[in-house]
Amino acid sequence: MIKDDFKPGQGIYYRWALMVAILIVSTSFVIVQVSSISNHFNSTNQTPTLTIYTYDSLMNWGLNATDANIRVFDAFEAQENCEIELEYFDDANSVLAKAIAEKNSPKADIIIGIDNVLIYEAKAQEILVQYEAATLPDLMESAVNGLDSEHYVTPYDYGLIAIVYHKHLVNSTNVPTIDNLKLEDLLDPKVAQMLVTEDPTLSSTGLGFLMWTIGIYEKVLEKDWDLWWKDIRNDLQIEDSWGDAFDVFYTPAANRPMVVSYGTDPAYDFLFYGEPGGSPSIGATVSHENGSKYGWLQIEGIGILKGTQNLSLAQKFIDWFTGKTVQEIIPENNWMYPANTLAELPESYTYAIDPTTVTPLNDLFTANELNESLSEWQETWEQVVILGSSAPLPPSIFFLIPILIVVIRRKR
Repeated sequence: MIKDDFKPGQGIYYRWALMVAILIVSTSFVIVQVSSISNHFNSTNQTPTLTIYTYDSLMNWGLNATDANIRVFDAFEAQENCEIELEYFDDANSVLAKAIAEKNSPKADIIIGIDNVLIYEAKAQEILVQYEAATLPDLMESAVNGLDSEHYVTPYDYGLIAIVYHKHLVNSTNVPTIDNLKLEDLLDPKVAQMLVTEDPTLSSTGLGFLMWTIGIYEKVLEKDWDLWWKDIRNDLQIEDSWGDAFDVFYTPAANRPMVVSYGTDPAYDFLFYGEPGGSPSIGATVSHENGSKYGWLQIEGIGILKGTQNLSLAQKFIDWFTGKTVQEIIPENNWMYPANTLAELPESYTYAIDPTTVTPLNDLFTANELNESLSEWQETWEQVVILGSSAPLPPSIFFLIPILIVVIRRKR
């Protein structure tokens, strides 16, 4: 995973950087040439190439990432007699920024990783074309409707944002309410100083957590959500990406044994480090408010970029990616629940938080509310957390932030 050095306040320029990114002509990038392992046929000028933009952790967190990628991408190449060129970005926000920057002269065919919040910007920029996947009848209806009922993107996985913690460092002794955690419990300075989260203007995980706090305070408790952030900002550690936050979580010297991550993390821990007959060394929890469990559900989708010269092939790839074969690879490689209801879950998911047992905060917001208020919520967060004020932001200076891209060209 590519890492950028994080500077407090970096997040306040994200949307300005996104706008500038659309105008950037010269982009810093690293090209890594990787030969495909399969050797079914030789590449020719007639072989179509499908270019895919996605985040760099896609299918890369399993016991054998190489094998997972072969079963997903190389298998499709062999099946359709084509080549796939994967361009990996630091996170889903960067993926979207690149696609928007190129919308008048698109270079990619498919985008993977647009979630149920980023979809509003993607549709506003009109970078996608509609497609009803052949697998649609097999996909979880709530995931389809929760992501995009107009089918500009098709869901491939989903999972709950959660507070994840090391059990030997966070337990009922030092956090008595850990088994029935409320958001307000995190405001205790001793607890807040254990937690690391992500910047919601840079990270989709961080954005999900911001929506979690807004949902609980505004919709459930009927309080001003920014009050929670005002109370915790001096004790909370904020990183620019999920990867950076997770690194802090696993660094003992950082003394941050709680992280905003996903409800499937205990399953990951069990697969990699669990002992037979044992249990995971990490736990995960959502909000327990007024006798109910609430959580923010992230739904990730795959879509076709407007202007593609490989429309039929792109449609076939979406059918493949959301079909049972690939969907059963997702749980222990992308660590989310598969959107296809025919896909079977592995044993490790016994330890994940089942989203069906939690009331999704997503349902408390209308699509119009999310579309119209998201930027305002992010700006308010920046003012409160980064600037320490609720006053309007001062006039701004545009900062050119190069987009660092890793391009993996899969050639035969």
